[in-house]
Amino acid sequence: MIKSLRKKHLQIWILWSALIPVGVISAVLVRPVFPKDKLLQPGATTALPVVIRSFNKENYTVNIRANKDISHLQLEWINKKTLTYPTATIYNASPDPSGGGEYGPFKIEDAELI
Repeated sequence: MIKSLRKKHLQIWILWSALIPVGVISAVLVRPVFPKDKLLQPGATTALPVVIRSFNKENYTVNIRANKDISHLQLEWINKKTLTYPTATIYNASPDPSGGGEYGPFKIEDAELI
């Protein structure tokens, strides 16, 4: 490398040594901060007024709601703790008469995915 190239090379590296930290710091400052306990989309519907049945467990509460004439039903699931997995799968299942199964007294193969 000749002297003029070495000089240009040094100038570019000095410029990079100043620009890279400035770029990293500015990127950290302008990144958006998302709320952790807020839904990113609004709720689809309002809750129906009549609670037909309610199940309270340690980690969640399930309410079956209806309107006054019980022509519409609604399933309401309220988590009390943060989910371990980012998804929950809910099935409508009838008890298995034989009482045995991998998931308790229900057969997952015969259940309806909600």
